This record gives sequence, C-alpha cells and structure tokens, in this order.
Amino acid sequence: MFLQLLESKVLKIYNLLFCWRNYGFINSVKMNLLIGSTKFKRTLRLKDVDGSIFNFSFRSRIDQGVLSHFIKSGYYIEESLSQPALTIIDCGANIGDETTRFRIHHKHAEIIAVEADPDNFILLKENCKNCPRIQAIHAAVWSSDTEIFVNKSKTGNPEATSVSESQGEIKVRALSILSLMELRNWKHIDILKLDIEGAEKELFSGDTSWIDSVNCLIFEIPDCDAPGTLQLIFECLSKSKWHGVNCGECLVLIRDGSTFQARNILGINR
Repeated sequence: MFLQLLESKVLKIYNLLFCWRNYGFINSVKMNLLIGSTKFKRTLRLKDVDGSIFNFSFRSRIDQGVLSHFIKSGYYIEESLSQPALTIIDCGANIGDETTRFRIHHKHAEIIAVEADPDNFILLKENCKNCPRIQAIHAAVWSSDTEIFVNKSKTGNPEATSVSESQGEIKVRALSILSLMELRNWKHIDILKLDIEGAEKELFSGDTSWIDSVNCLIFEIPDCDAPGTLQLIFECLSKSKWHGVNCGECLVLIRDGSTFQARNILGINR
C-alpha cells in the first residue's frame, strides 16, 4: 500500500515537471493541480507551428484522459520535403487533442476533425476556431451517409461515447469517409486517424474503396469495443503492403512506397 502511494506521488511529480518543461509553468499547474469540478473549464496557451500562441480549452476533471495525450507516449509522423502531409482526417476528434497534434506537426495540412458527441463538439469547435486549416464537423463516421444515435457514457467519461444505428439518446448525422473527402474535393488522405469507439467495425464492413487513397492509418486496437474488428481491418488492408509501428496506444500503418516515417514521442511536442 505504501509503495503504491509513493509510486502515485512520484508519477504526479513527474507529470508536473514534464508539463512544466514542455508547456510552461502556468499550463502545467492547470493540467495537474487545478482539476476542479467536472463542469469547470480551463484554457491552456499552446505554441503553434509558426510560433504564435493559441488557446486549448478543456473541462477540468472529466477531460483528464484527453490531457494525458499531452504527456504520455504518442506518435509523430515524419514527412519529407517531397511528400508533406497535406490532407488529414481526425475521426473521433473528441475536444481536439489529436487534432492539435496534427496542427502543430504538419504546417501544410488541411485537417477535417469529426466528432459525434455534441458536448465534445462544442469544445472541439472552440479549440479549432482560430485555425483556418481545420474544419470541425459535428457528425459520426460510418460506412454510409445516414443518421445514427449517440450514447453518452453513464460514467460521464467523454472518451467513451458510442454510436448505434438503432437506438440511443441523441440523433446525429453520419458520414462516410468518401463523403468527408468529397466535402473538400480531396483525392487522397495523407493521414487518417480513427478513434470511433467500436464503429470501426461498421466502417470496415461497408464500402472500403477509400482505403486506396490513404497513405497513413492510425488507430487504437478496437476489439475491446467490437470484437473481431482488428482482423476485419487487416483483411481490408491486405490488397496493399503496409509497414506498422506501435506508438503508445496506437498502431500506425504506413503504405509501402510512402516517404512517411512514424516514431514515438512523449506528448505532442516534437
């Protein structure tokens, strides 16, 4: 018991110092110490790729899981001068933590950030409002264009929102990957990130012709939410050659022939 308590204290101190070094003292205090009520909103001031400062807002305690993406091991997609990332879709963007990663890492990229949960989307839109390269869309990602239902987590965890075609609390439009591409008249997707809480199974069970347009695919292993999904994904990808890197919670797959390279980094700063 004593060792567990000591380990917890050491981890908290480490996180505080890590955030201080990477995001500044004030941001570190907000991310680690000022975690008040679930509804209280706080705002970080982060440095953009051009050195300018932008705001990132979060809901104190309930978004601590989201903020952990700023501390723990994650991915960095190295691009080359001959092949910069130009088109990115963040499916299941939550309040914009990984959208922010893409914003900082890929200065030439146009980004579509898609989120189904209406409460998460309010913050996502706020966090993206001053970046013309990002388009925030309130929708679910599905195998076809339709309407589906959003089911919010009973525990209040904003990262555990799920969607269902048959029943739920909130009805929301659903868009296919092809429709998202058509919104911007994109012919290819350089980076596609999927974190759609089990809807990956539905997505890969439908029209997957869009896979041929993707250079880099990023996702967490989805079988806890929908068993059998990982095998389905690999079956859909089997017509092409990919190489994979395990980066934190995510598996990063890069199409053979692409100049992109993936590596692990801590937090979102390179």
